[in-house]
Amino acid sequence: MHKTDRSPNFSRRTAITRGVGALAMCGVGAPVLAVTKSEHGAEQREPVTFDWDDPRDNLTAFVKVMGDLNGSPRFWSAQGRIYARRPDHMTIPLVGVEGVRFSKFDKTDDGYLMWTRDWALFRDLETGEVIDTFDNPFTGKTNAVSHILTSRAYNWEMTPDRGQQMPSYTGEAWLIDRPLKMPWVEEGNHVAVTLELLVKYANGVVGSEMEHFLMDRDELYHPAATSVKNARQAWVGNSPWLRWMDMGDIQGGTQWHSTGLKHASIDTLRPEFVREVDKRWPGSLEDPMGYVKPA
Repeated sequence: MHKTDRSPNFSRRTAITRGVGALAMCGVGAPVLAVTKSEHGAEQREPVTFDWDDPRDNLTAFVKVMGDLNGSPRFWSAQGRIYARRPDHMTIPLVGVEGVRFSKFDKTDDGYLMWTRDWALFRDLETGEVIDTFDNPFTGKTNAVSHILTSRAYNWEMTPDRGQQMPSYTGEAWLIDRPLKMPWVEEGNHVAVTLELLVKYANGVVGSEMEHFLMDRDELYHPAATSVKNARQAWVGNSPWLRWMDMGDIQGGTQWHSTGLKHASIDTLRPEFVREVDKRWPGSLEDPMGYVKPA
């Protein structure tokens, strides 16, 4: 999971902006029975469905997966690798990465205000230890590593009929101003959906984040649940070289791959990761919306 600034008005940090989106098998999910009470107190059962052709159902289900319909915060852990992509060369791993994404949705008149903030630490490929210097195999230099905490919690509105709303952004983005119809996949009790954050900034730089969420159908369709508790993710991102790598005119960029879990609080995050974050930004995980990153 990562963020890199790309323009003065908007960045991957601002939009999690975190290709071509995968095609989904769309349609109406089979009904799940919701238990209600009649005026006489007798139980009644009503079918609960999601219609993936309906943008409102897409938004409701997405919020239930990535966050909580009641506005409670969630955290997404991620561990993986960053790869070097160069024209006419084999893609190779560069460094390990471990991160967390804070996620919160506040209900609005039109949809939800989506909040995010990211942390990421870079690790040695062999030992798994957090690194503060990197021996660059392409330049022969030793680079000082700049770990990631986005400068603040960013927000934008997600709406069913107009998708992502970011008035200050002047570039292109896949989700802006189009009905929210996401690539849902269902097979048996397996459900998956991809958040496709695909951008071209005003300065011409392109980037992408594809956050694949995986869950059990029973949880997604559970009528009493406001959040899918046991969701998992697989995250893929493409961006230019990390600035701290000082790659100069070397053509190519980075590809990020990671997997992780949804957490209701920081209490279930890996203690080793929490300790490393606290060394650098003490208190930031406890207060993701209020913590001020030192200049």
